Amino acid sequence: MSEIRGSTSPRPGRRLIRPSGGSLLVRIALEHARRQGWINHASPVALVGDHPNDIRAARAHGVRSIAVATGLAGADELAAHSPDVLVPDMRVLSVDMLLG
Repeated sequence: MSEIRGSTSPRPGRRLIRPSGGSLLVRIALEHARRQGWINHASPVALVGDHPNDIRAARAHGVRSIAVATGLAGADELAAHSPDVLVPDMRVLSVDMLLG
């Protein structure tokens, strides 16, 4: 069985390998955005997610963590991981929350 890295849905006969906390994906996205000139090291960046791993990945890369309680992890579980912002759903998210 071969392995796929970075995909969200493995093909039959392959298994998905997800980096711990999505940290690899965050690093790749930040590096790509910097290479493209979309951001620099001073740009405000936020990671929006619905799982404690998303909060950990944001923290590991020094970006703002926005937790949205619409996934399997509820608001109490997300709050226990101390995100920068916790919202019940995306409808209440504002630009000020994203940028800090």
